[in-house]
Amino acid sequence: MEQNQRSFMKVFWGAGLALALVVAGLAVLFVLPTTTKEESGELTAVYEQYKQHYARGRYGEAEVHARKAIELSEAELGPEHKTTAILINNLATVHELQGRYAEAEGLYKRALTIKEKVLGPEHISVGATLNNLALLLDLQHRYGEAEPLYLRALRIMEKALGPKHPSFAISLDNLGVMYSAQGRYGEAEPLNVRALAILEEALGAG
Repeated sequence: MEQNQRSFMKVFWGAGLALALVVAGLAVLFVLPTTTKEESGELTAVYEQYKQHYARGRYGEAEVHARKAIELSEAELGPEHKTTAILINNLATVHELQGRYAEAEGLYKRALTIKEKVLGPEHISVGATLNNLALLLDLQHRYGEAEPLYLRALRIMEKALGPKHPSFAISLDNLGVMYSAQGRYGEAEPLNVRALAILEEALGAG
């Protein structure tokens, strides 16, 4: 699939940090869990190592630490805790960047199931994972499966964050790029234009 050049974008919301990074010209969202009293020092340290490797593009090392963080979270907090789900989502993102799509898909779906159960189907973290799963399917040209996930993610983000939040814009732009890939230019253009306007207003045009 032809790659569209995009700038690297960082988006903040609430208590967590949601990053949007470019994958084949599209944006993945992931949430960094905040430290709580429930988490051990070991879990926090392993997670910090994961973040450092991820930021440097060392995905093999990031995977090792992501898996260790998940193991610790499952043992300390439980396999269906929100932090465990966020860590699973982030491991899926690593696999997606490695081109390991089948593994990434299974992890995104696992994270989504936990988040929907623990946080509810309209939680913003659910929206982030929906966007990521949609993007993964999109990258594989599985457009019919991706579209309803993008649309659901957009509904959640607009309701939770408002129609001018950068995270909403990122998912909006992803949907527009997918429509362009299908030759649905009349549907794609207004989405991309709207997304760009939101991002320029929120983050600055420069």
